[in-house]
Order: sequence, then structure tokens, then C-alpha cells
Amino acid sequence: MATSKPNLTWYDYLFMIGGPVAFVLVAVIGVLWILGPALETHPVDQVERGEVVSGMSKEQVRSRLGVPDAISLEGAGNEVWRYSKPAAEMFVMKDARITFSPSGRVSAVSIEEFRPPPDEPSP
Repeated sequence: MATSKPNLTWYDYLFMIGGPVAFVLVAVIGVLWILGPALETHPVDQVERGEVVSGMSKEQVRSRLGVPDAISLEGAGNEVWRYSKPAAEMFVMKDARITFSPSGRVSAVSIEEFRPPPDEPSP
């Protein structure tokens, strides 16, 4: 018993190949749409990862972290840039302090956490 091979047309091939390709494409685009754009990294997190090191210039730090939340001057002509963000714990702030020497280069980098004082027991 001989079977005959069906004659496939171009649109048959289009559905056999294009259908799965279209499915995968729609699935990938849908997942990317649901996830949304990548979140920007906070400057304090970048400092914690070590992206700011001694010897960097102010321009390099500003291009990497953006404009600081506060700028202050300390003794001996040092300039301190502060970046702040809320920590994971409630009422806790995290600060990244970047100290620049008078020559405009990073001389120190530190991370500080500020916690509220403990409640006083009532009498």
C-alpha cells in the first residue's frame, strides 16, 4: 500500500515554521514587557560595591554616581560628598561619604548607618 505525499504550498511552510517563531517572539516580548526596564542602582549601593576608589577625580565620581545629596567642607580643605538612602530596616538611613583631598581626588570612602535613638521607657 503506497501512501501519497501531500503537496505542501508556501503558506503551509509559513505556518509550520512561522507559527512557533511567532509564539516564541510574542512570549519573549510579553515577559520583557511584564518585567519592565532594569532598575537603576542607587549611588550608596555602588559605593558599597567598591565602584568609587581612592584617586578618582570629582568628575569621575559625579559621572558614575550623579549629583550628591549634600556637599560640605571639613578641616584642611577636604570636601565631603554625601549620598543617602533609606536602609532595609525601618527608620534607618544609610549614607555614603566620599572625601576629596584639596587636590580634588578621592581620599576616603565610608558607609554609615543612622538609627533612631531607642525609646525611653515610660515611668
